[in-house]
Amino acid sequence: MNRHLDSRPKGAALLGLLCIASMTVNAETRFEVTGKGFIDVAPDEATFQATVTEVTENVKDAQSAVNNVIANLENAVAQYDLKKGSVDSSALSFNPQYEWDPSSKKQVFVGYRVSRNLTFTSKSVADVGSIVQSLAVFGATQISPPIFGYSQGEQATADAMRNAVKHALGKLELMASAADMSVDKVESITEITGYSRPPVQGVARFESADYSDAPPSVSVGTIRYSSKVQIIATAY
Repeated sequence: MNRHLDSRPKGAALLGLLCIASMTVNAETRFEVTGKGFIDVAPDEATFQATVTEVTENVKDAQSAVNNVIANLENAVAQYDLKKGSVDSSALSFNPQYEWDPSSKKQVFVGYRVSRNLTFTSKSVADVGSIVQSLAVFGATQISPPIFGYSQGEQATADAMRNAVKHALGKLELMASAADMSVDKVESITEITGYSRPPVQGVARFESADYSDAPPSVSVGTIRYSSKVQIIATAY
């Protein structure tokens, strides 16, 4: 009999604790916020592609002429500070060339078009104008606009993500404060990979195109690395 009476206060105390715990859980509010971050960096390298094309009646003659020009281009750019292992001139293509003959009203074979590409990366953006001039002077048929890059891309990506997290945490604190609440704990931080995109590159502007006179001056913008994250947290 006494044992039964003694158990009532314990049961009541346990029920009270459960009610308090339930009130605490219900008092928490769940927040979901997103943050965006970016970092702008000055490019420190540039990748070039030059194409050499010859059209002759004989494939062998066209290939020989193209190879000679490519060799001259490789020697010309070897004086610059190039990224190790970046020089590649293996891309080679052969295509029959036809022209329309109005008198016969049909396509007439005129020879073979042989093209070969030279790609390489310079470790100095300051040499871009001089490199473009060298490629033009030594026989490149076509020079593609240089693609600027940043050698510390992984670090820049990490810095952009760090800024995104800071932005999200700032929004979280602001929202909680506006609601007269305090952030309890961060439950998760997730990178929104669908938002990630290749770095946005600045535009290079060539001030002069007279390659035979002096190297064109080049104005280069910045490269932007961006990141976006989502933070889920509770507040009370």
